[in-house]
Amino acid sequence: MKILYVNPANIDYPGGGERFAVEVLTRLSKRGHEVGVLHINWAPHPATSAGNESKLLDRGAELHKCGYIKLPRGFPVVDPRCLVKPSKQYDVLYIPAYSPNELTVSLLKKSKALSVPAVAVFHCMLADNVLARLYTPLYIAAFNSFDKLHVLNRFQRNFLKSHGIPEEKIEFIPNGVDTSTFQLCRDPSASEDFNIVFVGRLLKDKGVDTLLRIIYLINDELNLHDVKFTIVGSGPLEEDIKKLAQKYQNVVFLGYVKHENMPSIYREANLFLLPSRSEGMPLSLLEAQACGLPAVASKIPGVLDIVRDGVTGRLVDAEDVRGFVSAIEECYRLWESSPQEYYNLNKKIREYIVRNYDLEVVVGKIEKMLHEAIYKVQVS
Repeated sequence: MKILYVNPANIDYPGGGERFAVEVLTRLSKRGHEVGVLHINWAPHPATSAGNESKLLDRGAELHKCGYIKLPRGFPVVDPRCLVKPSKQYDVLYIPAYSPNELTVSLLKKSKALSVPAVAVFHCMLADNVLARLYTPLYIAAFNSFDKLHVLNRFQRNFLKSHGIPEEKIEFIPNGVDTSTFQLCRDPSASEDFNIVFVGRLLKDKGVDTLLRIIYLINDELNLHDVKFTIVGSGPLEEDIKKLAQKYQNVVFLGYVKHENMPSIYREANLFLLPSRSEGMPLSLLEAQACGLPAVASKIPGVLDIVRDGVTGRLVDAEDVRGFVSAIEECYRLWESSPQEYYNLNKKIREYIVRNYDLEVVVGKIEKMLHEAIYKVQVS
């Protein structure tokens, strides 16, 4: 099978979607499939290169650079002229659902300029605002022309079904994690501090403003001296984090960290904090929980599919800062009073992730979905 992954951003951008592409495409290549990546020279924010181009080239992938059209809002549109030619070398097109690129693919398919089957993967959905609601009919009509729609969470599946997308076209396949790389964290009894880790782009959408207020409340009101915050990431709100790290000795800001160095950071932590306002299915959460970390996370689509409230973590309304603080304190008290019970919890969380989100199992499901999309076009 020859697969062309079309990324409407630079594949070297250190985002979750790009990391997903590298992880999945690498494993599909190992299974004997030919892989190509078409991407553009644009990124949502200035960022350190993740080195994904060289990783893909090392694994035999063919890279295609493409032009684009930048609109006033949202993602750029991949230039349809440079999409058609390389697509003829492949059996299937696999493209993240970053609007409005679905319109380009839909028009090319309807005009017969694009003859290969197309599969969309939904890392995010439309925003909840007036413009998005007005655009929804076009959005649904465009995706209805795709051969398969790969959703990462139940909210996405239910949204598409409620707007008339046939159920047989929708494939619910969650993100996966390399559980052989992300291993169980250290025994909590060896920890001098209760280490809370945040990993993500430093944006308001990722709840960085909430993170700041959580740290203020824990330090200034609860005054828990043996709590430590480790913050990993880069982005527009980086200066706010740096100022916080200067103010509080228990805040460690690491900035951008290469993905291969992340397992050791998770293994040294005790709790994962995710105050995001929107997610598809966060890879950082899966990685942290593969290491056994309980999560205190926003009660939002994508996260709801992973965290079992009261079992593998605590779910909190995204804007409820004191709710986050209360949930963190609850985890802290268990760690403080019973390290062995906390370590048993770590082991149970890891077992749950290995059983349900191992990357090899997920890639097998994606492989099957792509084969089915090709077969559907061949027999129609």
